Amino acid sequence: MEMCCGTSDSTSGLWVAQKVPDGEIFVAANEFRIRDISDNESVFLHSSNLFDQCEALGWWSPADGEMDWL
Repeated sequence: MEMCCGTSDSTSGLWVAQKVPDGEIFVAANEFRIRDISDNESVFLHSSNLFDQCEALGWWSPADGEMDWL
């Protein structure tokens, strides 16, 4: 799970979580590791306002394709 500040109204943060496959482990520190995320993939959970807020802040556009969380 990775979190960052930054909603257009400055009232909350944004987050993304990616499922680690059964039988595997993942360890990382001090750097975002989740990359391309999609709103319809079952391996991701995210803030309900993630795509809207990233678009409002100019960080991502649907025309760009999948969002790169990094």
